[in-house]
Amino acid sequence: MTARDRENILAAVKKLYPAVEEVLIAHVIFCAIFHWGSCRLQDNSVLHVIKKNGLRRIETDSTLFIEQNPSKSSPWAKMAKAGHHIMWIIKKQGGYAGRVVDGVYEAQYPL
Repeated sequence: MTARDRENILAAVKKLYPAVEEVLIAHVIFCAIFHWGSCRLQDNSVLHVIKKNGLRRIETDSTLFIEQNPSKSSPWAKMAKAGHHIMWIIKKQGGYAGRVVDGVYEAQYPL
């Protein structure tokens, strides 16, 4: 498969499923937080998972991706305590963008 083939396929998928790029970004960062420890971007830069206040997170210029705090009392915290992987997607300008629960992306607003 050539680079042009990949571009054409990606363009077709984006046309059919406009949010596919957001889903892929969220899934890659979810895997980095819970499994890999980092992820390499297309420009070869690397986003590293950092731990702050005991929670794994990745921060970009505009977005915070952070695991659910299991010490809270919410239903989400209870799920995290039970072993579920929950990552919140929060826009730095304010506002919740979505979450990934056990690998399933649930959008609230576009990234």
